[in-house]
Amino acid sequence: MLQSRAGHSLRGIAERWQKKVSKLHEYAVVKDGNLFRAGLENSFLFQSEYQAALEMGDRLAGEYSGVPLDSVFSGRCEETPCGESYCIETYMEATPPAIDSGTLSESLLSRLTLIHGIGPAMERRLKGRGYRTIQDLLHHPLYRRAAAAILHKIEAREAGSLEELTRERLPRSHPLVLKTSLVLEPEKLVFLDIETLGLFTRPVILIGIGRMERNGIRVAQYLIRDPSEEPAALWSFRRRLEGACDAFVTFNGRSFDIPYIMERLAYYGIQAGFMCPHYDLLQFSRRRWKGLLNDTRLRTLERKILGFERRDDIPSQLVPEFYEMYLRTGNCGPLIPIVMHNREDIRSLFRLYSCLAGEDAWP
Repeated sequence: MLQSRAGHSLRGIAERWQKKVSKLHEYAVVKDGNLFRAGLENSFLFQSEYQAALEMGDRLAGEYSGVPLDSVFSGRCEETPCGESYCIETYMEATPPAIDSGTLSESLLSRLTLIHGIGPAMERRLKGRGYRTIQDLLHHPLYRRAAAAILHKIEAREAGSLEELTRERLPRSHPLVLKTSLVLEPEKLVFLDIETLGLFTRPVILIGIGRMERNGIRVAQYLIRDPSEEPAALWSFRRRLEGACDAFVTFNGRSFDIPYIMERLAYYGIQAGFMCPHYDLLQFSRRRWKGLLNDTRLRTLERKILGFERRDDIPSQLVPEFYEMYLRTGNCGPLIPIVMHNREDIRSLFRLYSCLAGEDAWP
């Protein structure tokens, strides 16, 4: 049995978290339409959606009383050095993105500011002197060596190198940073979303991974049936990515999902074993629709940009409470909206990536 750094068993950790989780509320409930009060809270729910979610939880608890978890999710168990993990696999039909990567090299070559020492003003002067592309700078006495190095990176079409280059020399939200992902085979993109018991230092309860297939997305979800299964789920997640991940696609994952997973891996002494480029769609969405939307929450983007609205979805703020209900009662009903919420987040990641990466240009 894997031991925590404090020397206590995972079962002891699970029991302590089960006692604490009901107190981990990190949101406020405000009256419908009270936008002023909502604006004062870091995280909020309107009274109507809060009440609707609680009613859904009670209804599911009644419908699934006494129903075994395996009969609901049809998952499979995976053996790891940390114990047993539980994986749910689902295929979701989705239209593959119609994205042309042919113009990427041309866009990069015309961006002289990718070379250290060239800013926007110098770029304008150089182009006025006939240096229109990085290739042209191979004949410049000052920039030719740097131009040759950048040209080599562009011709190699290696996503990690290009993502690092553009992120260092351009704003992180610049569309060219995202478009460096187009050099990858679509199947190598990992759409990642996690559900947790709250903010950092609290256990992960679900890890969702989506991959493109020919006509849709294959989603693997590692569901922690008991907090003691967290290290096994993390191990399975890490093992699944080894040699099969060229880049992560997340929504707020640079600030939350990836650091959270890395912290939990470190807590159990599990080496991460993966280093991938990371495309956080929240950053790109904020730039793309700045001034056009009141906010860039994923639900807002679904309604205003992607053109759909979820039904019977659980607000992410209530995931810890629904999970606590499952732990307290053993009833798997409250787990259903958690699993579905995570799955829909991954589908939305796929759609949002297709939308952003497929556009020729944006501000």
